[in-house]
Amino acid sequence: MNSSQIEQVMQKIKKLEAFTQAGLTTFTESEIIDWISECVNVFYEVGVDSIMIRSFLDHFSSKTEKRKFRQMMGEDVEEIVNTIGPFHEEIEKGIFSYKTGRYILSGSFYYSKVAFSSAKNALKNKIEEKRLVPLWLIKQISEIESIKHIASSLELIQAKYESSDAHGLVTESVTLLDNVLNLDPELKTKNALGGKLSTLIDDKTKLARYGVSKDLVIGLNCGRLLRNAKIIHKQKPIKYEFPLLIATNFAYLVLFFTECAILNEKIVTYSNE
Repeated sequence: MNSSQIEQVMQKIKKLEAFTQAGLTTFTESEIIDWISECVNVFYEVGVDSIMIRSFLDHFSSKTEKRKFRQMMGEDVEEIVNTIGPFHEEIEKGIFSYKTGRYILSGSFYYSKVAFSSAKNALKNKIEEKRLVPLWLIKQISEIESIKHIASSLELIQAKYESSDAHGLVTESVTLLDNVLNLDPELKTKNALGGKLSTLIDDKTKLARYGVSKDLVIGLNCGRLLRNAKIIHKQKPIKYEFPLLIATNFAYLVLFFTECAILNEKIVTYSNE
């Protein structure tokens, strides 16, 4: 499911959710059944648990029940009415009560809200699966005043990834890596990115503050071949472009490094002292 399809499904869910909130007070049997069918199709499409779908269908199953109605003459009349979940046949009261052929919502719509909540959570998970940069990481970093600028780099990386811009993805990843390394005052004084990474590799205290292993930083530093070819020497003619997959792998390492540094909390606190 691509981004466009995900957006279409989200709009469909919102429309189905508004079924009983669109100003209608009565519904035909056909309208209700079509709505149930569309709901189940969407639930299957986004991956709602099959038990939840089964329970939804059971809740909105067709039944009959006896109901008593008081007519205008004051007599109680018992009628057998059809129900579809919380919808039941409308009875027009008069000298003689009669069925209008339409349904009204008279029971709880709670279970449908639970089902829609599950559908939206399932869709949210699909959105996360399609993203390179987790939404939670952007949100968490945006809430820390001293590193808000890093959130902008994260959003740019996601944008480059979605547009399949390999060069832009590497460029923005390098910017992000540099910004995160600059959270350490000593590393910030060094001009070259390679120098910052080399210093970090040899300093166990700094590695602990960033919450990363030496091997991870070595891996990032090995990416200098890619950084040099795509950024520093970009003005030189290159016959072949690096594949997006390679750029994505480098970006993922940088994102993982960023995630470790933020979740470890020591480097952010240290940079604010």
